[in-house]
Amino acid sequence: MDAPDFDLFAERYALVNRFVSIGIDGWWRNLMGWAVASVHPKSVLDVATGTGQTAFAIARACPHAVIYGIDISERMLRIARARNPAPARIHFQTGDVHQLPFCDGQFDVVTCAFGLRNFRGWRQSIAEIGRVLRGGGYFFLLEFGLWRELPWIIRWYLRGVLPFVGARLTGMVEPYGFLVGSAWSFAPWHPVNKLRCFQEWFRLGLTHRITWLLAFQKTSH
Repeated sequence: MDAPDFDLFAERYALVNRFVSIGIDGWWRNLMGWAVASVHPKSVLDVATGTGQTAFAIARACPHAVIYGIDISERMLRIARARNPAPARIHFQTGDVHQLPFCDGQFDVVTCAFGLRNFRGWRQSIAEIGRVLRGGGYFFLLEFGLWRELPWIIRWYLRGVLPFVGARLTGMVEPYGFLVGSAWSFAPWHPVNKLRCFQEWFRLGLTHRITWLLAFQKTSH
């Protein structure tokens, strides 16, 4: 199944995510912000930024950093710009992660929350992330873990209740079926760990085995 057109349900996307996760998705994004703050970046790029929720969490945790959010959905970005609490240092623009419109080594940190599994080509997108990172910079990845290993009651909720509620709130069945299906079989460390432009990776956090926060450091040469 092809990735859904997020423009079609942009207005309700953040609301539905907050509802079906019982508010936990906001805590996950705050965790990302705190992890990014631990390396004291001056410049951060958030790819697949959507409505900007992760970029805003990073901005709260890193008050001196300039943050760029990029996404292919202009409709979602319009929502992000309208909600932007600090437009002087949080900037949003349309763009494709497979061909990032930024210079080599421009950013201290690149982040991606719940987006990597939906990219058309993992290897190309991660190579682009490595290109725009400075030597020694970090790529922080927040993604779902292996859902099929979870207790049955959580699996039942994720596969049965979550897509149903998402469809009822947005009026669209396919997008949440796609998102659950892609998360079901995705192992977030596999595509990144194979690329030579990252010299090491280590798990920073694990929330109830549902979500992984991983950090990858780019080689300095």
